[in-house]
Amino acid sequence: MKKSSKLLIMVLVLSLLVAMLAIPTACSEKKEAIIILPGIMGSNLIDGNTGEPLWAPIKGYNMHELGVSQIGSILNESSVKALLDIRGEKGALKWLEKMTVKPDGTSNYNIVTQSINKRGEPTYPLSSTYGTLEYYEKMYKYFQKNLGKNYDIVLFEYDWRLDNMSAAIRLENFIKEKGYDKVNIVAHSMGGILASTFIGRSEENRAVVNKFISLGTPYYGSLKAIRVPENPLSLLEMDGIDSLLGTVRKMIDGIGGEGSFDEFYNGFISFARNLPTIYQLMPYAEMTGAYDGREEELSNLGIITVDGDSIKDYNEVIAFLSERGFCESNNYFSKIVGWQNEQFVVVNGERVHASKLVDTTYFVGLGMDTELSINYEGDEMVGVTTSKLGDGTVPSFSASCGLPLDNERVVSFDNTGHGDLAYLDNCLEKIAEVITKQ
Repeated sequence: MKKSSKLLIMVLVLSLLVAMLAIPTACSEKKEAIIILPGIMGSNLIDGNTGEPLWAPIKGYNMHELGVSQIGSILNESSVKALLDIRGEKGALKWLEKMTVKPDGTSNYNIVTQSINKRGEPTYPLSSTYGTLEYYEKMYKYFQKNLGKNYDIVLFEYDWRLDNMSAAIRLENFIKEKGYDKVNIVAHSMGGILASTFIGRSEENRAVVNKFISLGTPYYGSLKAIRVPENPLSLLEMDGIDSLLGTVRKMIDGIGGEGSFDEFYNGFISFARNLPTIYQLMPYAEMTGAYDGREEELSNLGIITVDGDSIKDYNEVIAFLSERGFCESNNYFSKIVGWQNEQFVVVNGERVHASKLVDTTYFVGLGMDTELSINYEGDEMVGVTTSKLGDGTVPSFSASCGLPLDNERVVSFDNTGHGDLAYLDNCLEKIAEVITKQ
């Protein structure tokens, strides 16, 4: 046989082998995904220039197991020690400079988020892999183990400092780039606001959503969001926080001199108060009188109470809060209603929440003390009115998007806190059941 004939046969055989190998690859490519959307502060934020973690600047700890007893070891981490030297090159003031958003609500610095490749490896190995302090590790691994054969499992981390529309556009582009025919969105807390903003953007986005499961999402806002600008350290609620702050104060002042802690503290307060997402979580008009006729002791309850008078006019609520002067150079209160409207779609002349235009299941936690009204005397916040109708952060009426708890689209869990909805076995099992149900 001529050499040219042998060469031709070899080329044909190799071509056939390549084609045979390519066919199963193309056929087995997953075109449906389960996309996990973290809540506010739940995504890792990373210095895009160095790859070093900014939020949170430690690794090897799990948020669900974190307590004050572990703080001692955390304070001895090299990255934390560098922060305590607040004026150092990697000190807390430099950290604040990078993390603080500009007056127009955009990023002040090149900040990126974590992602996991198909081999299960993090793009940025210096940072946590599964959300802030591995908050979503259990959920991700549960889905990967039980549903990974049929779905791509994606933890979609996003910059929670910036307004939810920017994250929704990024999610939209991500789904298109991956070529997913269908996605199942599992969104915790503010992640559901991101998702409903994405869903509300277009009919095309709605068409790609197979199932949407929200876990304690404040569709109509959270009263706790009012408390954050009033006291930004409420972001860090845990037992023993006062004694912890006393320890940190001594360490910072010991390194940088008297007054160093106060300088950082004031900077952190300004940072927290100027996050647009905090204001996007503020209560909606729908929360005014939400429990009228449902719970006798909660009837006529407004979002805020001033000098004993329950304020039920939403415009008055916004006016009162805007006069508090929280957001300094940013007039975020003037944008609140516009941000809220991004989640609604007008259908046949009726304003409908975007989550109700797809196959959504609302997971609601109950039995935890949850703010339903903030009480003021003059300009001073003096307390809150609470009820067990919530998960400790989000009222049940908000998490169910106004649907009654016995609605077929609502799944409620007794004695279940806000974070538990993304962590407890019975919640994860129910999520998987909803996704796979035909």
